[in-house]
Amino acid sequence: YKPPTVASGIKELLNIQTKSLNTWKFEQDVCRRDLVEMIILDELPYSFVEKEGFKKLMSQPLFHIPSRRTITRDCYEVFGELKINLKQSLREVQLRICLTIDTWTSMQRINYMCLTAHFIDRDLVLHKRILNFCPIDSHKGEYLTESINNCLLDWKLDNVFIVTVDNASSYNVAVLELSKKLDMWETNMMEGNNLHVICMTHILNLIVQYDLKEIGTSIKLVRQMVKYVRSSSSRTRNFLKSVEMQNIECDKMLSLDVPTRWNSTYLMFDTAEKFEKAFERFDLYDGNFNSFLATDVCAGGTIACSIQYEDWNNMRNVTKFLEKFYELTLNVSGSRYVTCNVHFEDICELDAYLKLCISSDDLDLSKMASGMKEKIKKYWGTLEKMNKMIFIASVLDPRNKFVYKQKQDSGSLGVKSELDKYLLEDQEPESGDFDINSPRFPIISQLARDVWAIPMSSVSWECAFSTGDRILDPFRSLLTPKCVQCLICVQD
Repeated sequence: YKPPTVASGIKELLNIQTKSLNTWKFEQDVCRRDLVEMIILDELPYSFVEKEGFKKLMSQPLFHIPSRRTITRDCYEVFGELKINLKQSLREVQLRICLTIDTWTSMQRINYMCLTAHFIDRDLVLHKRILNFCPIDSHKGEYLTESINNCLLDWKLDNVFIVTVDNASSYNVAVLELSKKLDMWETNMMEGNNLHVICMTHILNLIVQYDLKEIGTSIKLVRQMVKYVRSSSSRTRNFLKSVEMQNIECDKMLSLDVPTRWNSTYLMFDTAEKFEKAFERFDLYDGNFNSFLATDVCAGGTIACSIQYEDWNNMRNVTKFLEKFYELTLNVSGSRYVTCNVHFEDICELDAYLKLCISSDDLDLSKMASGMKEKIKKYWGTLEKMNKMIFIASVLDPRNKFVYKQKQDSGSLGVKSELDKYLLEDQEPESGDFDINSPRFPIISQLARDVWAIPMSSVSWECAFSTGDRILDPFRSLLTPKCVQCLICVQD
């Protein structure tokens, strides 16, 4: 062995650089395409290309900086190319497509409908694609129906399998009309009886949000405390001094909840609990803290209140109780991984958890669990209220197959169907490497790809609307709906 010398290392490096320089070629079109991708992915205004800083950065003779109008045209061209490619891909997979639909109103007071397609390809990869982010005249059912039909005709999609929406009456109208349209196209599965899936995260939000209204004064106090600390930078600095004095180590900081989002309330409780000792000594750093909490103006009038040990204990119990719902919401909110195969199991676990809480010695906890139990019955109380695809998705998961007993004739067994063979096999372990694409189950594998693509939550819509808020900020409020759709769809 002869160790390399510095000279040999430099020589090798120069050879590599020489080869790279010899094979490199500047291409104006490639740079333009990369610039368009940057504008879309980083959500930059078109006028970014005309800023002095960007011009200075790109002040090299090879690259010609386009204008904002040219960049706008380039974005439309990329949108058109990707749309054609996606149309071709959807025709090639020849699988049934699941849809999610929701509406949103921008800061321009324009109503938008987001139509998202979900499907699993032959390699068992789950895909999520925003097909349309288009303006609509109203959130009413008839306007939704018209927009959905136009979108499906544009994409030439008649193989719709499932539609996941929340339980608003307008979506009930839209799904019913879509079912009639699929009947005309002769592509409606099971006469449309299982076309409609209600978003699970929306149901959980309704269940939890209702019972949060019933919580006591102690929870309202915590919200007021957090609000006080976060209302100014000076109060936040004083609170951090109290945290440091109490030797509290926590990477998180207090966050104020959004009243319409119960999960943000849970996160507020979960974080505030970790700063209990800091709140107890906060009055040493801020003399107005206790006086602020001394009077809490409520809808029912003015009530005297101060944080006590019982209040913290009550909050800890509520936080622990909501943790189960928060984890469940995270589990079913994936847009890049399958969730419907464990949906039924999650519902069963939630039901068992509420029964356990109802029997608790904590009367407040028992009362809250009882209220939630009644709300759950409204949506999942009987088999008739549940979409049958939920059960099929669970059975097709090789880890969840039910015990199957086939009736046997006294004579011969006859020929077993592919489903019989699949169900008669043992369940796979949680860590098993079972491949549903096995050549032994060609029909089951295609059925699984259709069913497992069913989305159980609205996470894909929320992502699109969050993107819409950023794209249509006050500095870009003049973007047309056509341009908004282009940016959001290409980014997705």
